[in-house]
Amino acid sequence: MTSYFMDILSVPVEDIVAYRFEKNVRVNIVLLFSFAEVPYSNGINSFWPMEKNAVDIISGLNGKGVNSPTYVTPGITGSGYALKLIRSSHQYVTIPAYTSFVNTSFTVEMWIYPTSLSNGNYYGLLTQYDTSAGDHSLQMMIRGLQLTFDFYADGVTGTTSLTTYTWYHAAFVYDYPSKTQSVYLNGYQDASRISNQPYLGMAGPINIGMYQNGCSYIFSYIDQVSLTMAAKSADDILNDATLASWHSFDSGITYDSGPNKLQGKPVGVTLAPGKVNQGLNFSLSASYYQPEQEILYGQ
Repeated sequence: MTSYFMDILSVPVEDIVAYRFEKNVRVNIVLLFSFAEVPYSNGINSFWPMEKNAVDIISGLNGKGVNSPTYVTPGITGSGYALKLIRSSHQYVTIPAYTSFVNTSFTVEMWIYPTSLSNGNYYGLLTQYDTSAGDHSLQMMIRGLQLTFDFYADGVTGTTSLTTYTWYHAAFVYDYPSKTQSVYLNGYQDASRISNQPYLGMAGPINIGMYQNGCSYIFSYIDQVSLTMAAKSADDILNDATLASWHSFDSGITYDSGPNKLQGKPVGVTLAPGKVNQGLNFSLSASYYQPEQEILYGQ
């Protein structure tokens, strides 16, 4: 039998099989080849995919629902689940184990789908409350209609107004050496400022979907929440918001190193040496490889 070998990783620079989607367009994922000099970095510390639970599949910082939140399908990946929170029911997820954000850089990212917004209200996304003293309450939230990143009376608010029934990628980046707070919406910086002080809160659980210690809940779906204890670059954030799937084949055939963990479906293919680490051997004329899901971006 003739062997059809395709070295997917066969160009002079770092190369991958990637799937991208464009802003405000719902697409069927299409195979393309993307060539980048630096491999995609996805070194997150905690990841809550919200697959009918609030389990952190990386670091074990598991959350638990308060007031019986539910999960809906599909989530942002086009299948699977997303956390559903109802403001009037005071629903949120709490992560009891203390995580320190003091004297360090960090990045928080998530997909949100607001189902109700009102100008003048606060809607918690991810928070940690220590005290009401300045720089002792970590607040990543929607303030009115814009994303806000605040340490309590020391923060920055985005310029773009959100609307309901639309998926958004929200990212909050703190660079400790420069004391810079940045808010990103759908991969692009929406606002940035230098904080008066670094975050100083020394206690409190992480809460998802509650603004501050028992108030200002959110009407929203929330999906794919991640925490990275480093300041991600603008390029990293753009990748996380627009790169649907990243298959380098260096961690197995099906593994997706991208932000959404969309597993691949191989048919009639095996691993083989590639130009950079591993590639795929398409040994049959009917061999193919595809991700099993699509992204509901901008819907």
